[in-house]
Amino acid sequence: PDFIHQKFYNNVLQYPERVAVVDQYKQITYQELIDQSNLLAATLVNKGIGKNEPVGICMERSCVMIIS
Repeated sequence: PDFIHQKFYNNVLQYPERVAVVDQYKQITYQELIDQSNLLAATLVNKGIGKNEPVGICMERSCVMIIS
């Protein structure tokens, strides 16, 4: 079965320049979304967060929330 992350990554590969997320202030493409998500993941790893370790987020709905 396809999981949501697989479908998302397929969209990144097929449509990197298409808009993926829109909020009140900005929009980001699939490529920007994956790049920023990977940067956040690397930052968390550098801070000692391990694989499958939960990290809470508390923010308003926005592009940044989706990146998180």
